Amino acid sequence: MIVATLALGACASRPDTAHEKDALRRETVLGVQLMEVADLGHGIIRDVYAHAVVDRKLTSIQVAAVSRIMAGVGTTMRSMAIAPSPSDGLVQMYIWCRVGRFASCNRTRVAPDFMPDLSDVLYGRIQSAVQPIAEQHLTAQQLAALDRMIDQFERANPDLLSVSLMRLDDIAQSRDAADLVLPDTPPDMLSPVTDAARQLELARLLGTQALWLLARTPDAIATELDGTTRMLLETESVRRIVERVDSVEHALGGAGTRLDSVATSQHRISDELRSLSEAVDGIGRRAERMVVISAIAAAAAATVAVAWVVRGRRNVQ
Repeated sequence: MIVATLALGACASRPDTAHEKDALRRETVLGVQLMEVADLGHGIIRDVYAHAVVDRKLTSIQVAAVSRIMAGVGTTMRSMAIAPSPSDGLVQMYIWCRVGRFASCNRTRVAPDFMPDLSDVLYGRIQSAVQPIAEQHLTAQQLAALDRMIDQFERANPDLLSVSLMRLDDIAQSRDAADLVLPDTPPDMLSPVTDAARQLELARLLGTQALWLLARTPDAIATELDGTTRMLLETESVRRIVERVDSVEHALGGAGTRLDSVATSQHRISDELRSLSEAVDGIGRRAERMVVISAIAAAAAATVAVAWVVRGRRNVQ
């Protein structure tokens, strides 16, 4: 009797254990999928930024805006990808890409000279990548409820221009509506310890997320610096400083050109003085020869004169 009771109890507990393992496996897989989508989203915005720089169809201030958006998209998607609960991260990413697309259209409408239209080339492509994952892990009823909440949020905020991390509670009209999408959030690393196996799997996922984020931190820092630098260069005060530096550079360039011409003139004068010195030396040498010849001629003339005088005296005698 006791053995039968234990066997029945074990059989009754196995389905729950299997269900928990399946749920844990889905959460782990979802966490990895979110990290892959975050990398894909960052790759998409980098491609958009590269085209903005290479194609030269956008103004410098629009390129700077794309650079800042690139930094914001990368940071936001990575933050959602490493959410303590992957289910929460999926819902956040689903909301963010749709509301972000709405805000991008508003920015382009309000400031077309400053903000390029990225609603389709950026947020639309990210939305297409998130949609299959959402359909895999959320039911059609949950997705419909999310879409209704997003529509209501956009109608309530028609002039929305910026979107960061978007939680379900930020757009849900009630707690019941939120529970319809995430009825029972599974335990995460911040929850009380309930099962050693679950905590071990969540610890592995947390370690994977930490290494993933650490490997991408240098790129995130470089992207932030690039966006900040480009935006600073577009401000009026920095533009004036750059113009002054350019004017000083042009002045120094002109002075350098003049110094080069002076140096060239000095070289020419030095060459002419060298030629003149050689000419003077030649004249000196010729003068010395003429003096010697004159002295010889004078001596010869004196000798002839003396000979004539002596001959004249003899004739007189």
